[in-house]
Amino acid sequence: MSHFRTGPFVLVVLVVLVAALAIAVSASALDLEETRRRATTGDMRAQNDLGLAYHHGDGIEQDAFEAFRWYSAAASQGLATAQYNLGLLYDEGSGVARDATQAGRWYRAAAEQGLAIAQNNLALLYERGEGVEKNDVVAARWYRAAAEQGLALSQYNLGLAYQTGRGLAQSYEQAAEWYRKAAEQDLVEAAHALGMLYDLGKGVSKDPREASAWYRRAAEAGDSVARYIIGVRYLEGDGVAREPLKAYLWLSLAVAGGIEHAAGPRDEAAAAISPRDIEAALGLPRPPIAAK
Repeated sequence: MSHFRTGPFVLVVLVVLVAALAIAVSASALDLEETRRRATTGDMRAQNDLGLAYHHGDGIEQDAFEAFRWYSAAASQGLATAQYNLGLLYDEGSGVARDATQAGRWYRAAAEQGLAIAQNNLALLYERGEGVEKNDVVAARWYRAAAEQGLALSQYNLGLAYQTGRGLAQSYEQAAEWYRKAAEQDLVEAAHALGMLYDLGKGVSKDPREASAWYRRAAEAGDSVARYIIGVRYLEGDGVAREPLKAYLWLSLAVAGGIEHAAGPRDEAAAAISPRDIEAALGLPRPPIAAK
């Protein structure tokens, strides 16, 4: 009996990704006092670096309000990274009341200077209609701008837009192309999505082996759903050689990752292998052999 159910898990991977990391030179590598001195004289890069230090508590006590103050100083001078970082604080409501309109304003300022990560987050606001009027066409345009710069998040998001036909003409072929670009940068969601397309024969020739290879790549990166899928494939010999021991190990990881219905096929795999093999695979100590 097949335990592999594609449908419910499509929804797991089809999630737009938002960049949520402040960017700048780490203040831990800087002399904070010198950075502060330069910041107070108006050096916008030092202001951004000091904001980052406060944002993450890097070498100084974390203070979201101070991060907001210094990012604002640098952003107002036109530094794209600070504009993005300030937009992120507004987006998260950190150090300031959450304000999607202000987040969009500052993401746009950085995006128009070509900062890919800001382009990705601005696209997301357009997709959700937060702080700006919802517009999937504009969202796809910004995702493409960032994707063409090589940002894996946006390559995945653009692939997702092509797969769902959101903001542009649906094309599984284009979805596969952009998922592949992101997956080759080790973005786990993209590897999962590409495996799914190979599994279904959408935009690429149906290929169980290729599907398994991408699911395994996602599984190795910690994707619990992919661990369930590759575990079942090892149990059934779908796109891989049938190996109950590997199935047991992957399915055990899936259960540990919260995929409760992986327990059934895991137990089925366990019944096909010896307890000794399981102990060896898990690195468990074996009981001593009684002396004769």
